[in-house]
Amino acid sequence: YGGHASAFYVDANYVYYGPIIDRVFVPPTWTPQASGTSNILMGVYFTDANFGWAVGYDGAILHTADGGNSWNPQTSGTSEHLYGVYFTDANIGWAVGYDGTILHTTDGGTNWNPQTSGTSDRLYSVCFSDANTGWVVGQFGIILHTTDGGTNWNAQTSGVSNWLLSVCFTDANTGWAVGSSGAILHTTNGGTNWNAQTSGTSNSLWGVYFAYANRGWAVGDDGTILHTSDGGTNWNAQTSGTSNRLYSVCFIYANTGWVVGTDGTILHTTDGGSTWTTQNSGTSAWLFGVHFTDTYTGWAVGGGGTILHYTNGWHYVYGIIKYDWDWNILDTLDIPPIPREDTLGFRSEDLGFDGSRWWVAGRYGNIYSWAPPETTLTLEFHHSISDSGGHLDGLEAVGNSIYLSEMLTDTIYQYDKDGDLIKKYAYSGEEGGTYLEGMGFDPHGNFWYSSGWSTNCLYELGGIEVAEKICDFFLTPKKLNLKRNAEHTFMIHLRPCEPMDVSKGDSAEVYVDVDGDCTFESDELYPAVVNSPSMVIKVYCPDLIDNDPKVGIYSVNNIPISDTLGNDVVMYLDTFTPKGKGPKSLATASPDQFALSQNYPNPFNPETDISFSLPERTQVSLVIYNVLGEKVKTLVDDYMDAGVHTITWDGTNDRGKVLSSGVYFYRVVAGDEVVTKKMMLMK
Repeated sequence: YGGHASAFYVDANYVYYGPIIDRVFVPPTWTPQASGTSNILMGVYFTDANFGWAVGYDGAILHTADGGNSWNPQTSGTSEHLYGVYFTDANIGWAVGYDGTILHTTDGGTNWNPQTSGTSDRLYSVCFSDANTGWVVGQFGIILHTTDGGTNWNAQTSGVSNWLLSVCFTDANTGWAVGSSGAILHTTNGGTNWNAQTSGTSNSLWGVYFAYANRGWAVGDDGTILHTSDGGTNWNAQTSGTSNRLYSVCFIYANTGWVVGTDGTILHTTDGGSTWTTQNSGTSAWLFGVHFTDTYTGWAVGGGGTILHYTNGWHYVYGIIKYDWDWNILDTLDIPPIPREDTLGFRSEDLGFDGSRWWVAGRYGNIYSWAPPETTLTLEFHHSISDSGGHLDGLEAVGNSIYLSEMLTDTIYQYDKDGDLIKKYAYSGEEGGTYLEGMGFDPHGNFWYSSGWSTNCLYELGGIEVAEKICDFFLTPKKLNLKRNAEHTFMIHLRPCEPMDVSKGDSAEVYVDVDGDCTFESDELYPAVVNSPSMVIKVYCPDLIDNDPKVGIYSVNNIPISDTLGNDVVMYLDTFTPKGKGPKSLATASPDQFALSQNYPNPFNPETDISFSLPERTQVSLVIYNVLGEKVKTLVDDYMDAGVHTITWDGTNDRGKVLSSGVYFYRVVAGDEVVTKKMMLMK
């Protein structure tokens, strides 16, 4: 995996980093899927890239919830051949067929119930403009119409006796029906009046599809493809390049479409049909139905239970990388496919783990869970994003609660796992302003760690508590009653999560918010080398703005720090008479030895400084690598003079592209010296 990642999940042994999101190029391919039936399949319909249905002979109805990786039979309650299927969402759908059969479901096909059509003639096609308004067409010019979801079906006057084989509506008023002997009918009032259009052919037309109210296609016998760009006032023949019968047509937008027919024929166009090219179906079975959910994903069905699945182009893939605490990659976990409506144009933003199941938030409010080795996500509940909320940008699973954050309202919502809202928290006492992108609890469940576009803060539920400063681990602050114009001594108890090597520059830095404004100024930085569980620092306090100063600690060298015992990390010991003002300076390396400092700031956004000392003029290479060991940026490749050098990296690769959030490594080679350090780009 590569690309963008939004979150960490950490336990005592491992670090989980994700969702890692990347694009994978898949060549145009039609591959067979196992239908589990030998029945002829006549129609197929999908509501998204996962949920679909296929219908066919002997009352066959198949359903998939994972894009066709598994197809399962549903009980139709009939042995009549079924020709057409249509769904308005993942639950509500209809199937039509022989002997006037109309079936209806409101639970995705778990239960199919017959509706009264009022005819015993064959019904070939069904289309709905919403959950209530629909049409069915069939033999001898039959057109049926409903405005109540099919509770009542009423005949409309078609004015023809031709067999009508396909129907398509773009809204509740505008539709077309096509059939035998080149018949094309059109209505602009929902079927109250149907008017014949001139097709220019006597060939039977088996399929019709309109991408918009004006642009449509009809297909039929002898390779017939007709196209209109004016709603059917004029129909013009397109060159298909085949004489096979064409049964079904589907378009995504106005230019990209597919047609299927006899002998495994599949035709494809990307220019609205000006040119049609043949795609390899890999089968000689007759194909009767085709449906696409986007330009990358589609299905075709046909004889002998044939189901073909189409994939093409760039696809988003999702995963989690599992590290040990030395940042060695141990494993990757595949996140099951996320429905396209939650990822289109962007990504899934955050994830959480409740001890048994992973939870992931879709961009537009759907909350899913899964537990490996499951291959599909379970939709748990939906969060209705407020009008100004933008989209979801954070999720945490803590105990029996799921916490969600909206990016543009700076608001956290606490739900139980059934989707019932428990409580709502504002990030900073008012909504809006920080564009927060992530969140999490500290080990003791007290605080939210948050990052955003305009600020990076640590929040307590209900309001801001500590400083606006990016940090690796910001430990529980202790409020102190500091005296003005005095120097204070603090004992800092730390428990590093990994060994520190002082000789390599490993250190921690202490920030004290002495003026109580919840920010760290340059005069509030106090260096301290950590080589034991405790250290003592002295801090000078100038005039206080208020009496609510705070102390926090973070590691500038990507060394995670935590108080594993849950004790206060900062303890106030004593107060002394001031001996001077101003901060202590950070120690710098001697010019007679090589040293590579930790980048600063770290984590960083959008840029960071990398400093190193050279004892003599030498050839220097400074290169940035990603977690996969791939070189992404060469910052230095030249001779450099002795002295201290600082190089700024702006978070871009060698092509100038801004890189995604994540862990990166910078490696300096200076003569015989080779040193590598970690850093984190956080957006």
